[in-house]
Amino acid sequence: MYFLSKKFSNISTGVEHIVPQSLGNINHILPKGLACDSCNNYFAVKIEKPLLARPYFRNL
Repeated sequence: MYFLSKKFSNISTGVEHIVPQSLGNINHILPKGLACDSCNNYFAVKIEKPLLARPYFRNL
């Protein structure tokens, strides 16, 4: 799996937020096609979700 590859993904349907949107980020995003959908989903489920479930982030 390559998050940032030298080639743009032709099948990507969304953008990737550099800082999660759930933390209030709406401006800092990577262009559409820079992160493939499977990479974007992997980070959302395997990294972002567990991190945001921690007490510090729940209190934000």
